[in-house]
Amino acid sequence: MRQPQLAGALSRFLTHAQNVRQVCIAAAEVDIMIGQLRANGMGAIMEDEKIRRLQRLAQRLLAENLPETEDIAFAPDRLINEALDAGEQALALYKRGHSTAADKRLAARFIRKAVGHFWHAAQHCIREAQYAEGRHQQSATHRTASTEAS
Repeated sequence: MRQPQLAGALSRFLTHAQNVRQVCIAAAEVDIMIGQLRANGMGAIMEDEKIRRLQRLAQRLLAENLPETEDIAFAPDRLINEALDAGEQALALYKRGHSTAADKRLAARFIRKAVGHFWHAAQHCIREAQYAEGRHQQSATHRTASTEAS
């Protein structure tokens, strides 16, 4: 079974449509595939990605406990940091001494991810600027109206 099959087995287990043994079989097959990836030199990349994902999960869990006034998940500074992380991963893959075509494809994937995060951050910055300009124009209009009324 592949990873989607493991997810399906877990889902069926949670709805009591499957027993523990079937979930364990699916998990064992995924574990074997992970071992094969590690044996083929991808262990360090997998550990780095695991650390990043756990850090992002921790940030999301912390963000859930914060007030809803801020859009923390898509704040430009966070998007920029994620883009820089993806860029660092791409650079590390590209600069590896024995990088393969697969490494270069993965590096390209991280570069596209970084570009996407930068574009998303840019859109948020523009939106914030437009919002600030709109508030500035509204306050200027309000001051003009107040001055004319006096």
